[in-house]
Amino acid sequence: MLRALTLAAVLIGCNGDKGTHTGDTAPTTTPAPVEVVDSYTQTLNSPVDILWVLDRNWTDGLSALDADLLNYEFQLLLLADPSWKIGILDSTAQGQSDGIISPQLATWPNGNPIGTKPPQGPSKIRESIHLALELRKDNQINRDFVRPGADLYVIVFTGAEDASQDPPPGTGVTSEISQKDFNTWFEGFQPSATKRLSVITTSDATKYWGKHLQGGGILYEVGSFRKALQTLFLDAIGQKTVFPLSQVPATPPDTVVVRYRQHDTDYVLGADYSYDPATNTIAFDKVIPPPGAIVEITYLPADEATQTSPTSTSTGG
Repeated sequence: MLRALTLAAVLIGCNGDKGTHTGDTAPTTTPAPVEVVDSYTQTLNSPVDILWVLDRNWTDGLSALDADLLNYEFQLLLLADPSWKIGILDSTAQGQSDGIISPQLATWPNGNPIGTKPPQGPSKIRESIHLALELRKDNQINRDFVRPGADLYVIVFTGAEDASQDPPPGTGVTSEISQKDFNTWFEGFQPSATKRLSVITTSDATKYWGKHLQGGGILYEVGSFRKALQTLFLDAIGQKTVFPLSQVPATPPDTVVVRYRQHDTDYVLGADYSYDPATNTIAFDKVIPPPGAIVEITYLPADEATQTSPTSTSTGG
């Protein structure tokens, strides 16, 4: 009996229980995190007709539009080289000059196109726009301003609310137009397929003008007049300085590559561009990628960075 028990113990020791035996372990490596490359090609809106509506009662704003500032802004258009036209419309004009788009520019202007004319009356923004593009569209000066197939981009430059009035009931045809009717007219304006209205104004008037933008236009509360005009001129021609990231980065990308004419230039976070976590975008501070340039942003997504480190698992024995 004792011999039988000993033999059984030997057999158990030799065969074992394969379900409970632990063999050697080997590491199972988690795949390396994968970087994302967001790539954008700089394009332009072309042709584009820019109607610049000036409130000549805004003396502080007009005094900032000196020759140096205007030369800088026109240089943006000339370097990008879309098919562009700019027309100046005085929202304070009265009489025969009311609703007349003059001057009109398609090349670098000789001298200051803004001029120094004093205001003739209150600034009637929507009334002057409607008058110029609709009621006086056949005027010899106005009729060729808006080109078939061109985008229409209106820049309102004012330090106050619009002084336009609703037309009195039963007055018939008048230059006055309600805000509701103006919105409907502007949205359907022909021959431009794309229409936008942006505003440069003061902090006191931003609440008012924030409700009167058109077509996804920009409201710019002026601090730097140069930055304000640059932002709207670039928006008019579609040349971008802000680029979205497709995923949230673990850390802001340290460098961004701009490839232009088969040449790569590295730009550095903090020195050349900034990252905004609220909008998940990078914004070039000084550089404007030229048309045709490719902007490449490489980064590690936050989801990839939180992957677990390599672990060891049993392989059996």
